[in-house]
Amino acid sequence: MKNIYLLSNLTKTSVSRRIDSVSLPSRCRVMPIILLFLTAFSLHAWGASYTITFNGTASESTSITTSTTAASITGSSSYVTGNVAAANKAYGATGDGIKLGTSSSVGSMTINLSTSGQVTPTSIVANCKRYNSEKDATLSVNGADAKSVEADFVDLTFDITTAITSISLSSSKYIWVKSITVNYSGGSCTDPTTPLNITNEATATVGTPVALATAGGNGSAVTWSIVSGGSYATLSGSTLNPTAAGTVRVQASQGESGGECGATVTKDITISVAPIDVTLHYKGTSTTLNNQANPYTLPTTGAYVANACDAWTFDGW
Repeated sequence: MKNIYLLSNLTKTSVSRRIDSVSLPSRCRVMPIILLFLTAFSLHAWGASYTITFNGTASESTSITTSTTAASITGSSSYVTGNVAAANKAYGATGDGIKLGTSSSVGSMTINLSTSGQVTPTSIVANCKRYNSEKDATLSVNGADAKSVEADFVDLTFDITTAITSISLSSSKYIWVKSITVNYSGGSCTDPTTPLNITNEATATVGTPVALATAGGNGSAVTWSIVSGGSYATLSGSTLNPTAAGTVRVQASQGESGGECGATVTKDITISVAPIDVTLHYKGTSTTLNNQANPYTLPTTGAYVANACDAWTFDGW
């Protein structure tokens, strides 16, 4: 009589399973070793998510009421249903999302979720910013502890782990909420052979579009978003359009596909202004300076002002 132990790595922690009272010929005693190698693969839970984007066409002065359909302010999202369930000082749905609150009053809104949106989340993420960059404000989602809202669009993560049938937003003062992402457990998957990563350079120039790109992952479609620094660039699909000097953080998200896990990765891209060639003019004399900072400032010391007071002028834009 032999006791055979079959080791299985079906989860990240090895588990021993005992099979008692099995008689085998001696030539079969190598089977446990063979089975060990055949079953040694990694399998773990994968995260799924969906995003509700507030991108209707109403202006920020248009009040959202219980007569407003949820579809009209979410681009007909399949994850919402019916009319807005409750609203107080909630306005519009423009390129910056919905506006909640006023300069001195709280704002709130509740939308009901369709069957496909009713899940048990692992977290809920709100992409939002202050309406007035100088006025402090907070946001709460589904009754979770309120978090401070930043001057630029950033993701605020709320640890909500109970089943949801609606999304409720509440702000202390006026803010913009662009989107809500619900993360939840979607099943089991294996890691891709090569992890997802963003391959773009870490620098960009104002006025020069950047085609965002990734490598690795599981081959499924990639969704792009700006998670911070939205005042320095805009995003159209997978094209980043730098508009001002600063640092923007882009995010690439990929869902589970073919049993392989999805992933979310980010990258900071520093945007600068391209240098310019400047031509200085003085009393019929011209001189050109290459690769100067933009904007250019007339010199106050040095050869270009000697015996010329402040009469130099320049061009180059």
